[in-house]
Amino acid sequence: MIAPRLDERRVGGGGRSARHPEPVGDRMSAEAVGDGEALAQPTEARLAAVVPEGLIEGGETVILLLKPSLWFVVLAPLGTIAAIVAITALLATGDALLTGGVYSDEAALAAAGVVSLRVFWQFLEWLSRAYVLTDRRIIRVRGVLTVQVFECSLGRVQHSEVVRILREQLFGLGTVTFSTAGTGGIEAAWEMVGRPFDVQQEVARAVRRYGGRGGGV
Repeated sequence: MIAPRLDERRVGGGGRSARHPEPVGDRMSAEAVGDGEALAQPTEARLAAVVPEGLIEGGETVILLLKPSLWFVVLAPLGTIAAIVAITALLATGDALLTGGVYSDEAALAAAGVVSLRVFWQFLEWLSRAYVLTDRRIIRVRGVLTVQVFECSLGRVQHSEVVRILREQLFGLGTVTFSTAGTGGIEAAWEMVGRPFDVQQEVARAVRRYGGRGGGV
């Protein structure tokens, strides 16, 4: 894949800058990573909406600013939803045998309520998540009640790869994982992003280009 040309722009008055690759043909671009997972033109307002204040340092260049696909809201809790449906079906079957289905409607309403709450919580999780690639670091922000920030200098990234379980493959998604120096396995992941192979290649390109700078993260 040919490296895209980069359009650099200043973000706010704090000396931060953001740049995004121009979309040329099938090349990778910050605006073209799937159905709305990427935030085009990462201005200060867009950064502030998903990234804690002060996380992006002065002079640091934002290459990619991503969120999981909206399918994350439904696909991530799919196992829990399936379990709720299965338990409700078993209870309804037992109720039909014992009482003739007296409580079936109440059980169905209760199950629907629990599923709705679970999906709503996952939506809050989606809102809280941001994946950032800069010319210095990879960053993952997540957490509804407690914000968790993972950051690692590009110089410490040993390996990145794409993992796609079946439900992600069906929707054209994937999870980009990162292994870093000093660890025995995967230390962080960008879950359920669109065009995951393009995202991973963009990360690898940044590591090759900027990783030699080192860094203390």
